[in-house]
Amino acid sequence: MVDPSDSNPSSREPLMHSENVGTHTADETRIIREAARQVASGKPLDEQELDNIVAKIPRLSANEVRSGQLTSANLATVAGIVQSTASGVKPINFSAATPAQIQAYLALQKLSGHGQHGSNGQRMGTGGASEGDSSARFDKMGSDGSGSYWSTRAGMEETRSLAIAMGLLWAADNQALLRLGPGAIQALADVHLRQESYEHLTKDVEFKAKDVVTLAKFAKEKKVDANELSSAFSDVGKGLSRGEKVDLRNNTVPYMAHPDDPTAQQKANEHFDNLQKKHPNEKPPHRKLA
Repeated sequence: MVDPSDSNPSSREPLMHSENVGTHTADETRIIREAARQVASGKPLDEQELDNIVAKIPRLSANEVRSGQLTSANLATVAGIVQSTASGVKPINFSAATPAQIQAYLALQKLSGHGQHGSNGQRMGTGGASEGDSSARFDKMGSDGSGSYWSTRAGMEETRSLAIAMGLLWAADNQALLRLGPGAIQALADVHLRQESYEHLTKDVEFKAKDVVTLAKFAKEKKVDANELSSAFSDVGKGLSRGEKVDLRNNTVPYMAHPDDPTAQQKANEHFDNLQKKHPNEKPPHRKLA
């Protein structure tokens, strides 16, 4: 975070690094180093390693300095450097890499891949998924993640690494999402779901983590903005009782999970009609779910 005692970060004496990168202010250096430590997830990084990471990151934008957070692109670069430092594996460009390439990279570092585990576990697969659907390149998540490999500490750490690599830092410490596995993280990344959208859905409409993932996949398939759809649900949910929120979720999530099922769609539409009659001033997200 930016030091509140420093009213003019740009005026502080810059720290010199490699010539092709330029210089970084003390605040920029601190932000990059803190991001590296967070990405490392407890793995020690010495001062020289931290300096090397800083030297490979371009000067930060004014917004990054104000917020104390790196952009997704810079965070992905830091993640690649940190992980290669820890394993000796040549870093890849996470921002441009496909999920399959990221999977292979994590597997080389023994963060993912092909080891032995319990019969109930599932790891990232390498075949059988459509290349046209990036989230399908990973194994299907369980209904709630329980009893699967992804709910174990090792599995959650793999998923956390993927979340960081894809720039979803807000999801990296969300255990409910991590238990759903890498497919859930990929689904959120596919539609650029924001943290506030996730929070609106879980707080205003009583969605569970798996329901948010279902919404993200629905939005991608229907080519609608996932964040706008989340806001539409949130706007309605704020005017409902907790029981009504649960009913809204129970009558709409099945349709989003199976958008080609006419019965599920009819059930959702009937619920919207009843909700509109009961709360005429509310505007259920009919059009967004069309």
